[in-house]
Amino acid sequence: MNLIIIKPKAMAFFKDRAVSEAVVDAFCASGWNIDCENSLADISKLLDMSNSDPYSVFISGPELIKRHYEQLDKIFQKLSYTLHRILIIVEAEKEDLITAVNIGNVQACLFFPFKKEQLVSHAKICFRHYRKEQKRQQLKRLTLRQARQLYEMAKNFKIKEENNKRLINKRQISLATLKAQMRQEDQKSGVPSNISLEKFITQKNISLEPDNFLNQFLVVALQVKHLVEKIAIKHSAEWEAPDLKSIIQNDGEAFDHPDLIGTVRNYAFIKALTADSDIDVSELVTRHETIDDFIKLIISTDHATAYLERKKKFSSEIVNLESVLVYLDQHQIIYGIVEKDEIIRWLNNDHNDEGRILIAQGKRPAPSKDGSIEYFFKTDYTNPGKIQADGSIDFKDRGEVPYVEEGSLLARKTPPAEGFSGVDVFGNEILIKEPVDPSFAPGAGTKPSDDRLSVFADRNGQPYVDAMGTITVNQEFVIRGDVDYKTGNIDFDGNILVSGTIKEGFKVKGINLTANEIEGATIELTGELNVSNGITSATIITVGNIHTKFINRSSILGFGDFSVLKEIIDSDIMLGGKCDVSAGHVIASSLSAKCGIEAGNIGTVSSSPADLRIGFDDHIRKIEKKVEEELKVSMDEVTRLKSKIEKLNVDDQQLYRDVSEQAFIRDMSLVEIDQCEKQLAEIETSGDALLFQKTTAAIKSLKKKVDRAKNTENQIVKRLDTIGAEMELLKNKIHQSEEKNVSYMTEIKRLKECKKKRKSNPVVVVGKTIVQGTKIASPNSSLVLKEDQSRCTIREVKNEQDNVSFYQLQVVSNI
Repeated sequence: MNLIIIKPKAMAFFKDRAVSEAVVDAFCASGWNIDCENSLADISKLLDMSNSDPYSVFISGPELIKRHYEQLDKIFQKLSYTLHRILIIVEAEKEDLITAVNIGNVQACLFFPFKKEQLVSHAKICFRHYRKEQKRQQLKRLTLRQARQLYEMAKNFKIKEENNKRLINKRQISLATLKAQMRQEDQKSGVPSNISLEKFITQKNISLEPDNFLNQFLVVALQVKHLVEKIAIKHSAEWEAPDLKSIIQNDGEAFDHPDLIGTVRNYAFIKALTADSDIDVSELVTRHETIDDFIKLIISTDHATAYLERKKKFSSEIVNLESVLVYLDQHQIIYGIVEKDEIIRWLNNDHNDEGRILIAQGKRPAPSKDGSIEYFFKTDYTNPGKIQADGSIDFKDRGEVPYVEEGSLLARKTPPAEGFSGVDVFGNEILIKEPVDPSFAPGAGTKPSDDRLSVFADRNGQPYVDAMGTITVNQEFVIRGDVDYKTGNIDFDGNILVSGTIKEGFKVKGINLTANEIEGATIELTGELNVSNGITSATIITVGNIHTKFINRSSILGFGDFSVLKEIIDSDIMLGGKCDVSAGHVIASSLSAKCGIEAGNIGTVSSSPADLRIGFDDHIRKIEKKVEEELKVSMDEVTRLKSKIEKLNVDDQQLYRDVSEQAFIRDMSLVEIDQCEKQLAEIETSGDALLFQKTTAAIKSLKKKVDRAKNTENQIVKRLDTIGAEMELLKNKIHQSEEKNVSYMTEIKRLKECKKKRKSNPVVVVGKTIVQGTKIASPNSSLVLKEDQSRCTIREVKNEQDNVSFYQLQVVSNI
């Protein structure tokens, strides 16, 4: 795997030419990009041109920070708040050091002259911290974007909730008003208090809708009619029931007999509670009109737009601004509703051209655009030579071989463009798919452009792109004979041509390999494998296609197609493409092929049954598992190394406290020595011999104390240096492990992308015979053949029975 190493950029600002040259020389020798200026104006110009390729480290002297702090602070803001800064201290600038450190947010200091390795080591540490901070900022931006999306969703839910609250409150007020009116009517009619319309509605569990009220009224009206007819017959009175329509519409003469009305209503109430409410009353009265009789709501299939369409001329009592808003709320239309003035204008305009109004408009999403790669060479070239009648390959007759010269454009990538999600009229987020970012990696013999969107040839040779998206330009290495003890193992970053046999125990690693025969060797390729005769007892991993005459007792893991002319015997094969043995025989082998298997014969009566898996990504899963295990080991190692660094940090801090304590003892002792020596001159003049002797002894004792402090200090400093070296070594190991982790994660990503490149085709095509006992598995079903089958196709099909979907492997005869 080839990693693209990004060169870090540094900026330096020095007046001293010697320091500038030393800094530039150190960085250039280590592969850094370094810009060194002695003018703030020049630095500002460079910054304006570095938006796409920012600086990560700033190097300067303390005097410049002290004198030009305000201007430098603006520069730092332009560069980045995550920028790391290194001070180079010249002897004359020592007094400005503390001020510069305090105001300049400095991460590292070095004295001039310095060793190149020291400066670059500090710069690397700063660069790693800078990159971590960049990643943290990217994560922060992603989090903020997601937070904004969640906020929009929450805001829409809040709007919906508030609309629901207003509607509930409005209906509660209406319900309370209606209940009060009911109580007033009951009191006026003199109906006993234990009989009320509210009690009737509750006991009958009538939903509060006009049509239900009307139906229940008509039921009670029929009960009253029957009661009055009985009373009239009993008293031999002539009575004719009035028309119910006229009663409902309040036509005809008034009827005022309170006692009789009260008796009838009590009786009707009791009867109505037990009456059959399913009486057909539809013919007795004209149906009550609602807003649905006047308008129709039309919502687009993607829920992005909603229209109101006029059915007939409006009744302003039923269709008005308030009822339309309630109507929309009942249908959960909450987002993008047009202004109220627009709705009122439409309600007041009854012309035909105003028959429909766009009542709500959602926010349409912008779909993401997938990335793509344009290749400027033939990518499907796999011709190692002319295949002869017996299956061997004529290496001399290779046809037209693609060839490029150094500097040629090989491929250009159009990066994916991320869209944005939308909102429908119901306030729901309209999600979009993540864009596809195809694998695009420059390999051996190539170089990327500065923007890493184009790949150019870095040498003359044959261009090739493997299934993982790695582009290479390959030279050819020809071995005229065998790969054995004479040649040793072969590791060549290009195409390999072996006219003889690759012998047992030897290893060949390269891009494309063409050989006469393989016997017991290990082969690792990122391209194609073509074997003139056969493969025996070999272990092969290849990203490209494989062609051979036969294969016996071997293990193969490949991402492409596998073509075998004669037979596969006792082998374990996992493929990302198709296994084609259409003219040959599969015996006692395990085959897994994502794009299906085609064979002449499968199995024999005397051999172990073949195990066939079709439509699976077993080849990728095997590699993924290995990479994931290696990633876990590497991450555990990083955790262990970080734990060591933390322990060393604790020791380091304690040693710094110790060295500071010894330095304090030394300095205080030197101050006391100085004071004693001044006193000694005065004592000598006074002639006090005893005091002179005591003072001299004190000076000797203090000097010994200074020496002890210096020795202890030197030992601590040595230990500090040792710890610093250990920590630097551990950090380098962590850096290497983290780079490995990045490569592991990149490989896992590319493997996942590789899964999507080819659609699975779970099918087995048998040209002659497949024997009983053969095991066949597909992603959703499996099968063990109970009897031999001839000239057939075995395919996974989807069936439905009793509204239940299920898969099965179906055997269809080709005769």
